Amino acid sequence: MLYSAYSRLAIAVADLRSGARSEEGQGLIEYALIVSLIAIVAIAALSLTGTNITSILNKIANDV
Repeated sequence: MLYSAYSRLAIAVADLRSGARSEEGQGLIEYALIVSLIAIVAIAALSLTGTNITSILNKIANDV
């Protein structure tokens, strides 16, 4: 009985170790990093061009 409990414990530890080395979550993290970088670039681009677009639209509104 003690041998059976020990073997089950050894199998459980081996499963935990193999799960820790798994790379399944790595792809999700990479996609999250890519999406966050795209969002940062998009926000920066809109912030830089937003002022120019606002001034152009204000000029058009004043001319009308």
